[in-house]
This record gives sequence, structure tokens and C-alpha cells, in this order.
Amino acid sequence: MLLNPEDFSGIVVQTSNSNAFGDFYTFRLGREQAEDLVAEAIAIRSGAPMQQQADAMNRVAEEQGSAGSRAEAEARRRQEALTRGQNQITETSSSAAREREALAAAVQQEQESRAQAAAEQEARQREAEQAARREEAERVARAERAAQAEAAREAEAAREAAARREAEALRNQASSSTAAASATVTTQAAASEASIKNAVGEQIQPVRVRVVAQDTEEALNHSLIFSNERGVRKEISGQSAYMQTRAERMDWKTIAVRANGYVPQYFNVDEWVALDGQQVLLLPARAGTSLVLNKINFNRGTADFADATSIEVLDELVRLLQEDKSLKVRLEGHTDNVGDPGLNKELSLQRASKIRGYLTLNGVAFERVRIAGFGGTRPVENATTEEARERNRRVEMYLIQ
Repeated sequence: MLLNPEDFSGIVVQTSNSNAFGDFYTFRLGREQAEDLVAEAIAIRSGAPMQQQADAMNRVAEEQGSAGSRAEAEARRRQEALTRGQNQITETSSSAAREREALAAAVQQEQESRAQAAAEQEARQREAEQAARREEAERVARAERAAQAEAAREAEAAREAAARREAEALRNQASSSTAAASATVTTQAAASEASIKNAVGEQIQPVRVRVVAQDTEEALNHSLIFSNERGVRKEISGQSAYMQTRAERMDWKTIAVRANGYVPQYFNVDEWVALDGQQVLLLPARAGTSLVLNKINFNRGTADFADATSIEVLDELVRLLQEDKSLKVRLEGHTDNVGDPGLNKELSLQRASKIRGYLTLNGVAFERVRIAGFGGTRPVENATTEEARERNRRVEMYLIQ
């Protein structure tokens, strides 16, 4: 039987040695290896000498060992290639994962940027809407303030016109009252002319008083203003004695005590005579001072001034407020508790308004005088007698700033 090398070419041969895992190496014979194997086999079969056969066997073993080494190297190479491939796959997977993570981060960042941009756009829109609403509210408020200011100006003009008309009516009433009083006095004087003439030269004891400040009790430089029902006025400065004759005492009706920076006091003749040897206390004309305007009288149940003395007291108040432009006053009207409470409250407010009208007519700014009316709700004492009810019918003045 002829041995053909091509018959062995491509045969898979297993080696006699194994690797560390106990696996035997296998390899496939190439063309040259197959020719060498055939040549050795022919030599053995042809009865070659033993040495030659041994050499052939050694060559076959060497060839097998070389083939095994090559196979082992090939296996290592493949293993390394496999490892490199796996590493490349791992690296590729890691790179892909990093790319995916980067892509996801980029997508998230883009979404956040879009959300932030949308939020900023919404905030700008809200701010613009709020600014528009504020502008509209300010426009409406300006229009309302302008309307209120216009209404206030119109109301102020109406009040000033009413105050002027009221003050003029008061002036006319005072003139009428003075004329009537003068006519009455003239009639009375004619009837008692003889007795008065007999008393002209009769000397009387003069009234001596000391005028002091109520807060410090210091003596004040003062003046005395005498007035009668005919509207005659006489002023004496720095004296505490006057009316040397009985005729003078019979002529004068009201005495006002005045000092700069203080609220004047008013007395009738009998009250003044009763003060002989005593002190007259004057209140400082400053914020916090209050007093009862007990010499301003009204006709019963009306807001009309009852006598010329009321006008004289009002003139002194005008002078006081013109001396100190910073002073303001609050006038509070009161009545007794007889009659309808609502009508009493209205009457008390009308009387305070009457005084304000006279002050504004004579140059006191309208806004410097505030008024209120309380009717009979704030009595100074229990109204058990007519005298008590008369004291409850009053106007109180408070100096404020």
C-alpha cells in the first residue's frame, strides 16, 4: 500500500502532553508535516536499521512536540486575541455606556434649560402682568385722588362761602343787638339821669387784683379792657385799680383781662368787684390748654348769639389766634339733657359751627378750627336744678397744634 502525503494532510492529531487544565493539545497536519510523517513511516516499514527507525521515531516525536508547542502558542495567541476582544468589547460597552450617560446628561440638561427658559418666560410674563395691573391701579388711584381733591376743594369753597355768609349774619345780628341794647340803655339812662348825675362825683373803693400765670404764679404785665352795651371800649394797661367813681361802675358791663401769650379772662362788674384783693389766673395759650367759653351766650334753643358781650369775647379769640399762627382750636358744643337727644346734639354742633364761622370771617383759617357737638351726653354736673342745666349749656375750647 502506497502512502500518499495528501492522505494525511489536514488530519487532526492529539499530542501526548496536556496543558495546566489537563486538556491535550490538538493540531491539524499541514502539507510538509504530512510528507515528513509519510517518509518516516516508509522508512520504518521498509525495515530500516533500528537506529534509523529510532531517529525516525524521535523526529516524529519532535515533530509532534513542535506541533504541540505551536498549537499551544496558537492557543495562547487565540486566548490573548479573545481576551483583547473581550477587553475591546468591554471598553466599547463602557464607552457606549459613557456615551449614553453623556447623552442622557445632555438631554436632561437640555430639558432643564428649556424648563428654566420656560419658567423665566412665565416669570417675565407674570411680572409684566403685575406691572400692568399696578400701573392701572395707580392710574385709577390718581384719578380717584384727583376727584377727591376736586371734591374737597369744592366742599372747602362751599364751607368758606357758608362761613362768610354766617359770619356776616352774625355781624349784622351783633350790630342789631348792640343798637337795641344802646336804645335800651339810652331809655334807662334818660329815666335815671338825675340819680346818675348825683352819683358822678361819689368816690368808691377801687378794686385791686393781681394778675398771675396759672402755671408759674408769676405776676404778668396785663391790660384791662372795659366795654359797655353801647359798644364803647376802654383799655388800661398795667393797672389794678380803676372805676374810681360809682358812675363808672354803673356804666361798664364787661371787663377783660389780657396778657400776651395767655388766654384772656372775662368778668362782669359784679364778678370783678368780688375779686377785690384776690388773684386773677390766666391760662397759657399753648397746646393742651382748655377752658369754657362761659361769656359766649346763645338765645334759648337757637344758635344765635344773645348779646354784645359774646361778640367781644369772640374778638378777643380772633386776636389770640392771630398772634400765634401755629395754634389750632377744637370747639365742643354741649346742651342740657332736656328735650330730644338728637335735636340737642344738632343744636350743640350748630353753636360750635357759629363760633367757627365768626372766627373764619375775621381772618382765622378754616382748617385751624375743628368742631364737635355732644348734646347733653357730657354734663359737668347732674342737672337737678335750672342753674345746673345752665352750666351744662356751654361751649368748650381746646388749644391744639
